[in-house]
Amino acid sequence: MRTFIALPIDAEVTTMLENKVDTLKNQTWSHLINWFIPANFHITLQFLGGNLELKKVLQAMNSMEFWLNSSFYEFNVKIESIQLFPDNENPHTIVASIEKNEKLEYLVEIISQHCQSIGLEKSKLAFKPHISLGRIKPKTVINEIQIPNTLKKFKAISLTVNKITLFESMRTNHAPIYKELKSIYLTKQY
Repeated sequence: MRTFIALPIDAEVTTMLENKVDTLKNQTWSHLINWFIPANFHITLQFLGGNLELKKVLQAMNSMEFWLNSSFYEFNVKIESIQLFPDNENPHTIVASIEKNEKLEYLVEIISQHCQSIGLEKSKLAFKPHISLGRIKPKTVINEIQIPNTLKKFKAISLTVNKITLFESMRTNHAPIYKELKSIYLTKQY
């Protein structure tokens, strides 16, 4: 199974991001991008594997209840710009970038430790939080893609981090289908 742990994006933030994507789709270069469907927007915390045994998936699901203690409260992250990912020189994706956030980084570390404890490998890539909006088609001349200045930095969109989900990703000829396998919720702060 192809699985990953992520933060789902709520309907309000999804709509705001859709509006940003609509602006991008009106650019002359938009045909160079395979745009993702808004229902698939998420922030990946940990990719578990592209060919994971069901046994390992079940272990991850069963361990999720123990990842966080009751004092780990929900928190907010800020979505602050649209940019090329992972960098401007060799990008493969257009993303909504997430402002650096210590609680989010700590959450990723906790999840990574728990995944390692059941025999899953730690990600080899440094955590760079983002929401993928579209994949750049192969053989695209990158300097043709110019993000409008109004999207390079905008009034930050706040996303409440209150749910962590283990997803299965099923490939199709079009967009992948993400199936929620299990979710845990962070304690609401009053």
